[in-house]
Amino acid sequence: MSTIAARILDRLDQLLKANVPLGTQVFRDRADAVTRQETPCINVVARSDAIESFSAETDKHELLIELRINVRDAVPTPLAEAQLEGVHGPIVTDSELKSLCESVRLVNAAFEPEEADQTSLIKTAQYRFTYLIPQVNL
Repeated sequence: MSTIAARILDRLDQLLKANVPLGTQVFRDRADAVTRQETPCINVVARSDAIESFSAETDKHELLIELRINVRDAVPTPLAEAQLEGVHGPIVTDSELKSLCESVRLVNAAFEPEEADQTSLIKTAQYRFTYLIPQVNL
């Protein structure tokens, strides 16, 4: 049986691939640089899993996952926004994610323009997935 975190990541893969605009690729934990031909794309990266005691037998997990939206365009910001807009609704309303989590929230978004190429932009959207599980489980 896979962990809740693994199930959330698997479901995100499915949701993103079904809802990204045409021509957008989806990667998970991609470490190497994205080529111009591979944009637009979204790289899904798990960043942290904060755990705190909720009760004597239950732990509260706050899984932080980044969507790194990489676009290239003469005016890249609207394209990055369109990419996020295409997936945000399906992420926060998905019934399977809602069954796994107490809460799914977009908690931060930041733009990272390339210094040497103003047509290249990465928008990082951070989602927090909060769930409760028995203390003996992951």
